[in-house]
Amino acid sequence: MVISKITVCVVFLSLTMAAHALRCYVTDATTTQGDLGTIKDCSNYKWCAKGYDDAGEYSRGCGMGAYGDNDAMCDQIGNTCAPPPGQYPWPKGATLCCCKTDLCNGNKASSFTSSVIMAIVAFFGLVIMTFN
Repeated sequence: MVISKITVCVVFLSLTMAAHALRCYVTDATTTQGDLGTIKDCSNYKWCAKGYDDAGEYSRGCGMGAYGDNDAMCDQIGNTCAPPPGQYPWPKGATLCCCKTDLCNGNKASSFTSSVIMAIVAFFGLVIMTFN
C-alpha cells in the first residue's frame, strides 16, 4: 500500500512538471528595466532571454527572441549573462542573459515567486494524495 502511494506521488509530481511549459516575459520593442512586458508560453523554446545595453534599453523574449528567433545564441552563452556572440552590430555595451526557469528573464523577485508557488502547489498535491 505504501509503495503504491509513493508511486502515485512521483507520477503526480512528474506530470505537474511536464505539463508546465516554460513561461517568459516578452516585450514587443525595447523598453526600460522596470517594464517586464507580458507573460508568454514559450514551449517551443528552451531559454528565456533578456538583452540590454549601455543606453538602458531592455528587451525580453522567448529563446533568443530578445535579438532573434531561435535558441542558438543562448546555447552558446548558457545560463548566464554575456556579450552577445556573433557579428551583428550590437549596441554599445550590449549584454544577453539566458535562463531556463519560468519568468527568469524578469527581475529576481518574480522568478523566485513563481518557483515558490509551483513548489507549494506540488507539495500540497503530494500531501493530499499521500493521506487520502
